[in-house]
Amino acid sequence: MPTSNIVIMIQPFNGSRTIPIKINPAQSMKDLYRKVSEDRGIEIQYLKFIYSGKEYRPEDDNTANKTIADIGIKDKSTVQLVTRQPGGRYLGYVDDLCSLS
Repeated sequence: MPTSNIVIMIQPFNGSRTIPIKINPAQSMKDLYRKVSEDRGIEIQYLKFIYSGKEYRPEDDNTANKTIADIGIKDKSTVQLVTRQPGGRYLGYVDDLCSLS
């Protein structure tokens, strides 16, 4: 298993600044959620990642326990970040925009 840190580029879906997160690929997705939560000041349960066409939610135990390497995220990969409001829907999600028409 890889032991040196990589940088993952977290791109908020709303187009705000990309967040570089340094993490070891042997760490869990739960650790990545925690780092992004601390950086953005958003509680973990309101975050969702999209990578390689798949959604990853922190409440999914199968996702949370996988490592960064298990998901296939590599150095300098971009992961989309989608957030939702407390008690609400995810913000900036393409399906939400399409359903408005």
